[in-house]
Amino acid sequence: MVRTFAFLVLRTTLGLGLIAMAISAPTQASMVYDFKMSGGANNSLSWAGELLFVEAIDDLSTPATDDVLFKFTNTISEPQASIVNIYFDTGNYTDLFTDMSIYEQSTGVSLGSLPLATNHPFLPNNFTEDYKFGIGNALAPAGINPGEYTVLSATLGTGMTYADVIIALDEGLINDTETAGLRIAVLGRRLYGTGGDDAAYVTNSTVVPLPAAWPMMMAGLGLMGLIARRRTASADSGS
Repeated sequence: MVRTFAFLVLRTTLGLGLIAMAISAPTQASMVYDFKMSGGANNSLSWAGELLFVEAIDDLSTPATDDVLFKFTNTISEPQASIVNIYFDTGNYTDLFTDMSIYEQSTGVSLGSLPLATNHPFLPNNFTEDYKFGIGNALAPAGINPGEYTVLSATLGTGMTYADVIIALDEGLINDTETAGLRIAVLGRRLYGTGGDDAAYVTNSTVVPLPAAWPMMMAGLGLMGLIARRRTASADSGS
């Protein structure tokens, strides 16, 4: 019962947050998420989840192309850790995307599309690597280091919209051990000077709402309340 209630509340607040953002920035909608660490070789990056972000952006710069941008950023203090791999599991939204590619990266970041293989041992057993990007066996400094970013462009499937992506992410947030919704994972590697520590791989299995996004969602709630009050006042004055 508590799980169901939390799911309904999250779906409502996400929807209201989208309304508020659409009003404040009508030319481009976006949702920002941080990560929940799920462990790794020695849990040395268990604290890092709140410092790694992914922003799902409705790309309106190319109206002829139906696509969504995913911007990954790293705000960990130097010289702690780098994002070296990114994974997407579309769950039962198999028609959500038809393609995904690198759109833009910071200078020095060299993530590229990687061959799909059996999921990494730090990912959940039921996580499917539908799309995978990373640096292969290169050293961690080639990944997304503190202050850097990588943007991926996902081409939407026929009939799919940005709203469908947010709904799929919403389901992935709640069902973090299932395959219902869209899940995004990253693999981190500790940085020591200019080298990498293979023994300190840590990955995230779920994406959780960024706390800074809640004020925007609350603004959506306030907006809905204001509309309701105005409608009530209008009805009273007309009676």
